[in-house]
Amino acid sequence: MQAKKEAERAKEAAAALSTASSSQTDKVKELEVNFLRLEDELKGARSEIQKESDRADKAEASVAELESARKEIEDLGNKLNAAVSSSESYSSELENVKKENDILKDKLEKNNESSSKQDVAATEVQALKEDMGLMKKDLETSKSLAEEQSLSIIGLEKENKELLAELENTKKNGDTLRDSLQKELDQAKIEIEDVKKAAAQQVVIEREIPSKESITLQNNPLPPPAEVDELLEEIESLKRQVGNNSSDEVEQLREEIKTLKRQLVLASKRNKTPQDDPSVMSSEEVEELLEEIESLKSQIRESKTVRNDPLTPPSEVDELLEEIEFLKSQVGTTSPEEVERLQKEVKNLKRQLILANKKARTEAKRADEAMLANQGRNKDGGAYIDGNVDAIDEILTLQDEVSRLNDELSEARNSVKEHDPNDSSELIRRYDELKRLSDAVIEKDREIEDLKDEVNLLNEELDAHADDNSGTSGIPIGSTITTGTVDPSILKVKDDAIKSRDDEIGALREINEMLRKEVEITRRDCDDAKHKLKEEAQRSAMELEAFSQTLRGVDELRKAAEAMSRELNRTREVVGANDDSSIGLRSHGSYAATSQLDEASRILDASHSRSEPQVENYPLWDRVKNSLAIANRELLQRTPSSNTSISSRPSMNGRQRRRRRRKGGDDESIISAFF
Repeated sequence: MQAKKEAERAKEAAAALSTASSSQTDKVKELEVNFLRLEDELKGARSEIQKESDRADKAEASVAELESARKEIEDLGNKLNAAVSSSESYSSELENVKKENDILKDKLEKNNESSSKQDVAATEVQALKEDMGLMKKDLETSKSLAEEQSLSIIGLEKENKELLAELENTKKNGDTLRDSLQKELDQAKIEIEDVKKAAAQQVVIEREIPSKESITLQNNPLPPPAEVDELLEEIESLKRQVGNNSSDEVEQLREEIKTLKRQLVLASKRNKTPQDDPSVMSSEEVEELLEEIESLKSQIRESKTVRNDPLTPPSEVDELLEEIEFLKSQVGTTSPEEVERLQKEVKNLKRQLILANKKARTEAKRADEAMLANQGRNKDGGAYIDGNVDAIDEILTLQDEVSRLNDELSEARNSVKEHDPNDSSELIRRYDELKRLSDAVIEKDREIEDLKDEVNLLNEELDAHADDNSGTSGIPIGSTITTGTVDPSILKVKDDAIKSRDDEIGALREINEMLRKEVEITRRDCDDAKHKLKEEAQRSAMELEAFSQTLRGVDELRKAAEAMSRELNRTREVVGANDDSSIGLRSHGSYAATSQLDEASRILDASHSRSEPQVENYPLWDRVKNSLAIANRELLQRTPSSNTSISSRPSMNGRQRRRRRRKGGDDESIISAFF
């Protein structure tokens, strides 16, 4: 009877083990499903990487086209310089012609009595005027060509910027794909470690059950011979099963050791080359990732076979487990170096951001210097060019400069937003990632609690079986159990397992608390980022309003320049006519142009006051304001002299008026005085 009870007890233990193994197989199946999902995602990532490589090839072709476009831009720049030099030569020739014209006018005034000399001088003056007209036409054609070339250069520069932006986008997409693959591999490794821990716990439980059964069998009396024969046959069958499957189990564990060694070699290679460019995935890294995925597949298959196969001999299993734990500890020591490598990548990105900001500042400084050089050239060599052409040219350059500066400002802001760690999109992404990690930790806590409940149930069942054995047997077996004759090695293994589980639970709780704190900090950062975005939107609206006022001021400047050019043309037409009735009209036209200039300066001052933060970065508005003030002061100083000339006009002859105009320098344009 005792042997039958022991056989029933052994069958119940085998049924409990089968249920535990079935639950473990279900978990392994779930892991296989997750692994297949990860494999599908990896295939999608490979296709995306292929697409990104195709885009990179297209970008390289566009870069080659960009290099050819740059060469064409250099050729156009050389042609533009030649046109500018020719225009300067034309302006010098025009200046010489004007000087000769003044000399001839003086000669005509001195020899006014002789009509024959006047006719000759008139013909010469007419010839000189025709030459001046031809030179003006040549100069206008050269300026139109220069404007067309400058517009083509601006278009090519915009294409260059767009191509560079596409290259940066491809690099960023490659980085994100690499990070996602790395995260998926880490998650798969964590799941495999959990499976291995569960398998180790199952091995411990399976060791405890046969040891207890052997103790009870040693202390019990011998059963009848028939039952003893049946038990011996069952033991022999179990031994045969263990002997048949032990070699396969050893081979599987050896394969696991090989895969861990391969991972250790890959980790050492990765630590030897931390200075490589992290933004580009080489073919070797892709092969390493594929090898890691294959090793993960083999580990999952091995874990499945470990759960379904019977136990191996204890000595070989202990040696292999010790070697596996040693290799795992060596593989796990590479995590601080990976963190250091990521910190170096962050520092490199910050350094690139600083270089981009410096480059933007140098480009703005270069543009300011080019404007100053252009202003000096217009003041020195273009004082005697036609007023209408000068006004249009200067207004166009001013508008082009304003548009270029706005483009550079927008590009600088976009680059800062892309690399800003406090950006709203970056904070939202980090918040989602932390939320996902916290959910995963909570799920792990639930699984740990479920496993604890299962372990407690198994312990209660074992205690109940032990109580039944002690109550049914009449011999003093219970006394031996209660007096502490249980194997101390089993109790030690059980205590170690409980301590390790408690340590893991404490560590997971600490990680959960740390993640909660980080989520709270991230929420606060997100709120701050939203507030900053609102302020930035208000500031940008104010800047747009100020820019619209600036454009209105530029339009008023254009109208004033056109009025001044018309007034100058009108005065030049009546230079030789000596018509006193046109003086009042000229003074009225100059007054209207002056009032338009005052209105333009007022609008620019208003826009300047609305866009105060831009004044520090771009001193263009200070120069515009100062130049407008100087031009207004000069016009106000010239206004009383024109009024006195109207009152004293009848008492002056034509010769004195012409001399006064030459001394006053009426040929100087308002825009040249403006700059």
